[in-house]
Amino acid sequence: MTTKYKAGSIVDTPKGKVKILDYTQGKRLPHNKRKRARATIRFIDSGWVCNVQVTNIASGHIEDCRAKTVYGVGYLDTNLKIPARGNSIIRRAYDLWANMLKRCYGGYKTCYIGCTVDKRWHSFKNFLNSIQELEGYDKWERGENMHLDKDIKCKGNKVYSADTCMFVSAHDNIVDSLNRRWHKPNELMLIQNGRSTEKLSNTATT
Repeated sequence: MTTKYKAGSIVDTPKGKVKILDYTQGKRLPHNKRKRARATIRFIDSGWVCNVQVTNIASGHIEDCRAKTVYGVGYLDTNLKIPARGNSIIRRAYDLWANMLKRCYGGYKTCYIGCTVDKRWHSFKNFLNSIQELEGYDKWERGENMHLDKDIKCKGNKVYSADTCMFVSAHDNIVDSLNRRWHKPNELMLIQNGRSTEKLSNTATT
């Protein structure tokens, strides 16, 4: 072991400073195989702890899952791998979460001014676990055209949270949205006749 990676050392990496909490020395195994040295590290800025191969520390091939990489506030908070594409629950939930953060922190200049997301939902792990308890989740999980809504359950609400949100149909969501924003009876009638919901995706939030 080099003294650089002894327990208690602070090491600079391309992903930020980390503290070495524990070090396991590498060793040779039978059949000319080798077990690489590993270390348990904690990212100084976020507190995220993980166990990594020592050679990956200096190269930066380590991930801080509490780094706020999504619109400046969101972080994964888990080693769970997010599929790059597809229609899995994990992928759909990630898109739902990222879209919610985008509306509040992505520079929207419309009705989302002043809207925020509960800090507990800045964590994707917390979001993923808690949306399963929301009203309408079973329909969203089945793939029905459902939106994550913050307004219907709590009138005048501007915070996305487990206490204020529910899943509602695209139809009910757009009718409520138009009623609150524009109060245009003619447009509401079009919605009720089913002419304005075709382009709404089940990842939308309001």
